[in-house]
Amino acid sequence: MKLIILVLILNFFVFTHSTSAQTHTITGNIKDFQSGTLMQGVTVALYSRANQKVLGGTSSNEKGIFNLKYSFKEKKILIRFSYIGYETKQIDTIDFLNNKADLGTIMLKPSSIMKSAIEITGQKPMVEFYIDKQVINMDQVPSSQSGSVSDALRNTGIVEVDPSTSKISLRGNSNVNILIDGKPQPMADNLLSQMPASYIDKVEVITTPSAKDDPEGDAGIINIITKKEHHDNYNGTLAFYSATQQIGYLSSGLNYRKGGLNLFGSANGYWGKFTRYTNGERINYLSDILHSQNSIGQNLTQGYMSSLKLGFDYDFDTLNSLSLTGNYNKTNGKMVISADNVIYNLAGTKTYSYNTVDDGHGDFNNYTVSTDYKKKFSTKGHEITADAFISNMVNSTHDLLTTEYNYLPFYPVLQNNNNDVNNKTIILNSDYVNPTEMFGKIEAVQIHIQRQESDACKFELQLPYRIVL
Repeated sequence: MKLIILVLILNFFVFTHSTSAQTHTITGNIKDFQSGTLMQGVTVALYSRANQKVLGGTSSNEKGIFNLKYSFKEKKILIRFSYIGYETKQIDTIDFLNNKADLGTIMLKPSSIMKSAIEITGQKPMVEFYIDKQVINMDQVPSSQSGSVSDALRNTGIVEVDPSTSKISLRGNSNVNILIDGKPQPMADNLLSQMPASYIDKVEVITTPSAKDDPEGDAGIINIITKKEHHDNYNGTLAFYSATQQIGYLSSGLNYRKGGLNLFGSANGYWGKFTRYTNGERINYLSDILHSQNSIGQNLTQGYMSSLKLGFDYDFDTLNSLSLTGNYNKTNGKMVISADNVIYNLAGTKTYSYNTVDDGHGDFNNYTVSTDYKKKFSTKGHEITADAFISNMVNSTHDLLTTEYNYLPFYPVLQNNNNDVNNKTIILNSDYVNPTEMFGKIEAVQIHIQRQESDACKFELQLPYRIVL
């Protein structure tokens, strides 16, 4: 009886292991059947042969190469290649070797239809390639109507999404600046894992941003563009973190859209209090009198950081839009460092001792107001923007260092350092972008006026331009 039970248990584990999902990779390149030229933007979709369910998808890059990964248990699959003006090609059987399959060169034939009257309807590709960015049309991504934004981005093959943490990365680098309708969002990774993909119109993946759009992340920018005609909706996030050493973090964000008006806001806070103990020894081999110094002390750090952002976007029509954003940031904290120091000579005899207490306080306040007006034209990529930025920063730091020597018990040495900074900045900026057939894109007639006020006034006028080939 025990032998039968043991056999059943072994069969269960063997069966479970054999049916577990494994990651499979399908690669290849796509060319035009007649000219032999490489084709980019071809939609590559993976289906189940049993029920025609979409299992994954991607598109060919500028070199005609596609790389499709999926981790489903289903083995009976087929793959389809489709592009506007070409016949759809289907492969019913895929042979894998070590979970990899190279389909080689896929040739697509142009479609030709002869009728007395023809009505041509075009279908957007899943990915459009431009000089400085890639645009993902969300309605062409598999499972975009039922899953979240993170699920849809994972199916594009361009954006990587960690399935356990929802962390978004580009080319293996998670230091990405994520925007929603051009605005930074706190904890955007978690927000996109909950937001329905059906709310999204397109996604801009910018790996080579212009000088105007210098990203915080060195991997690039991902700009999520929501559907303007979508029904009135709102979304938000609320997160709280805490640790045993009296450290906490609170993050919240809210977004509401009604017609052409979009209201947004966020509030974030961090506070902490912790103590660090130190014990060190310093040796001076060039002095007999001050040969060694022993220090025992502690660092007490406590304070908080907070930020508040409010703003709105308004679309007058499809070509004109205006946005206004206000930010307020405040940081307040103090650090008290105390240490007992004993000095020994070369013989190991104590020569003298002293105690230090460094009591530092800081208060930092900063508010900014920015507005942006954008005018688009009928030609795609042709636009004029006008920006205004106002900032006021008030920083105050106070530091008192007290030193008491054992041979001067009633005369402590005091060192007081106070620093107050008040800086006001005004920046006016106008940018004109015009795509051309000769150069690709021209960023020119950019006027940048900046005025800063601290100890002295600074006025700066810049007239840069850039041509993107």
